[in-house]
Amino acid sequence: MPAPLLLAAAFSLLSPVGPSAVASIGQAGFAGDKAGLVALTTTVGTNTSVCSSSDTVTVSPSSAVTLCYTISNLSPDVTYEVHSLSDSVLGDILVDFPYALAPAATAYITQTYTAWGSVVHDSTWTVVDLDTGNMEMAQDSATVQVSDAIEVEVGVGADSSVCSGSEEISVPKGLKVHFCYSVRNASNITFELHTLISDEGGTILQNFPYLLAPASMAFITHEYTANSSMVNHATWTVEDTDTGRLFSSVDSATVTVFNPVEIEATVGALSNSCALTKSVTVTEGAPVYFCFSIRNLSPLTFEQHTLDTSHTGNVLANFPYSLAPGAVAFITQELVTSASVVNVATWTVSTNSGYVAYATDSASVNVITFTPTPTLTLTPSDTPTPSSTLTDTPTSTPTPTSTLTDTQTSTPTPTSTLTDTQTATPTPSNTVTNTPTLESTATDTPTLEPTFTATVTSSKTEAFTSTATATETAPPTETPTSTRTATPTATRTEAATPTWTRDYDIAPPTVDGRINALDLIEWLKLLNGDPSRSDTLFDFARFWE
Repeated sequence: MPAPLLLAAAFSLLSPVGPSAVASIGQAGFAGDKAGLVALTTTVGTNTSVCSSSDTVTVSPSSAVTLCYTISNLSPDVTYEVHSLSDSVLGDILVDFPYALAPAATAYITQTYTAWGSVVHDSTWTVVDLDTGNMEMAQDSATVQVSDAIEVEVGVGADSSVCSGSEEISVPKGLKVHFCYSVRNASNITFELHTLISDEGGTILQNFPYLLAPASMAFITHEYTANSSMVNHATWTVEDTDTGRLFSSVDSATVTVFNPVEIEATVGALSNSCALTKSVTVTEGAPVYFCFSIRNLSPLTFEQHTLDTSHTGNVLANFPYSLAPGAVAFITQELVTSASVVNVATWTVSTNSGYVAYATDSASVNVITFTPTPTLTLTPSDTPTPSSTLTDTPTSTPTPTSTLTDTQTSTPTPTSTLTDTQTATPTPSNTVTNTPTLESTATDTPTLEPTFTATVTSSKTEAFTSTATATETAPPTETPTSTRTATPTATRTEAATPTWTRDYDIAPPTVDGRINALDLIEWLKLLNGDPSRSDTLFDFARFWE
């Protein structure tokens, strides 16, 4: 603990402190109307020979500051004989120190030390009355503010030959800028070692030896390629090798990056203008016209131009053209396409000094295509011997099977017999003879028109089993075959289906030889609402009387 500075060999008795000072100190923590109160005033300054009147001082690092603690006895009849004084920064200054502080008397003590950093001194003075053993206490505080030992500034500019004092800059993307880091010694100390760390450059200096005297300044520049916007923070640290103390200062500069060129791709259906739309809809095979425009947003002049597109290819390749700051240029390109496309364009520019920049945009084409409607073509057989296929597929289960046997004789008029036998319960039965017509294509020889005779036994439930046998006779020297071909395309042949003719006179109790409403009722019962047999009712109508 530093030894107290005792004026007049112990405490100097001063005139009582003025009423306003006493009042403010008294409010600092001691209140009451009883006798024996004391008041403490703590001040701070840089003069070691007198007590400062201020409770705050601002100094540079390593400066000497003097604290003055003044105690006032506010009692009219009590003398305090023992004193203790403590400081939150300096520690115990007096411990049970003997001194008779008479009523209304004032005394002070000073302490001087070297300030390296900002602090608040909270002080407490305690007095004791030995006659009664009563103890009184007073408190106060003073503040020492220590300024930065060094001041660092970060500037940024485009000129490498000067140390820019600007804290921000806006430049085209990819352009080089130059940060300037400067340091000033604001203390009375000479600093020997320097360390500089920044966001853009990392560790630029590491314990770099350089004597930075009080009030002197030094700087260093560093180049940076501005590919993105950033706030560059920098910390400069100096060291006093005599004491080993370190001092730092922080500053920053801002770089804002923008794209130096702007491209816009549009597309339209007119060849004589630059379209304003980003997309267009056309029919297949119709031409469209892309327009690519570029604007110079930078303070630079671009001399070479290259334009590449995804669907119209390379439009420009190192094309010489001076695009001044703020100027606009454009070019159009025709495209005929059979499918929808998105045309992506990249325009690259460069200066004569080698600076390169580019921009990208796109425009789209929506192509409408038409699907042709298929047509049905019937192709007759070109050969004199077409084949004939007869398929009998009932709509009810079980499925009947049919066998067709062709036997040719010398008789020119063939006769065919087809017998269908259906089994059902209950057993109402009838006999129907049908004569179908078969469309055919034959040679120049006589055309055969077979006659089919069918016997049908049916029930209301339409559950039946049928077996069919057909016999056809033709001359031995002729082999005409009936063919019906239905082709939805040019290669499909559809077999002919015969048309049946039935005897619809089935009305009970007896057949009366007429086809009327009674027969219709019975047929509706037999069909039992089967929609697949609706052709029967249609055929029935042809014989209605």
